[in-house]
Amino acid sequence: MLDFYEELSKVISNEEIVTFIDNNKTVLSEAGLSKSLLTTTSSLLKNFDANTVIDVVKSDLNLEEAIKNSKEDASADSILKLAIKNTSTPDKIRIMLKLLFSNGYIRLLTSFAIVISIYSIFITSYIFKKADKSPYGTLIPIYRDIIHLKMCNFSPWFLILIFIPLIGWLALTSIYIVGKFELSRNFGHGFLFGLGLLFLPPVFRTYLAFSDDKFTKRRIDFKSIM
Repeated sequence: MLDFYEELSKVISNEEIVTFIDNNKTVLSEAGLSKSLLTTTSSLLKNFDANTVIDVVKSDLNLEEAIKNSKEDASADSILKLAIKNTSTPDKIRIMLKLLFSNGYIRLLTSFAIVISIYSIFITSYIFKKADKSPYGTLIPIYRDIIHLKMCNFSPWFLILIFIPLIGWLALTSIYIVGKFELSRNFGHGFLFGLGLLFLPPVFRTYLAFSDDKFTKRRIDFKSIM
């Protein structure tokens, strides 16, 4: 059946195959295919490209071994379940990742996240430079957080809060929010600019990075953000 699908996928799209399965579930069930298998197949074909599905089923799940270990009258459903059962947890994770990244939307979102992360590192290096900090510090995660806390008038020791579940995380979130307004003040801006840093960081951080604003560290003033 897999060989049939492989040949069929060269002629028609997955969407057309899914439509056929959905319109003929009763006939296919009578032919020995369970409804759960048909539903799973429809979901796979609907969300992932044909080549990845074929590669996973033929190579990663080792169906041939499952067929050998199954009874002669075993259904396609039971053979697939056996193949999945005999697949190790690391291989299952690898299969899931392979399927996920074969999805066009996931690839697009991942690419977008990578671009945003690289751009964020780039503009942060300029902001650090304005504060007389090493621009390369943005490449070192913990050191980057320490510099950021200092620029926002907080002690770097607040990072310890990350090891305290819930309460520590809530405290860090509050520090993160207040820090946006403190960073705004240190660059000579006010409350509205702080809101911009909080809700539109790429835009307002870009402005900080390339504007003529000077960094001047001020004492923390909670009244200014109330």
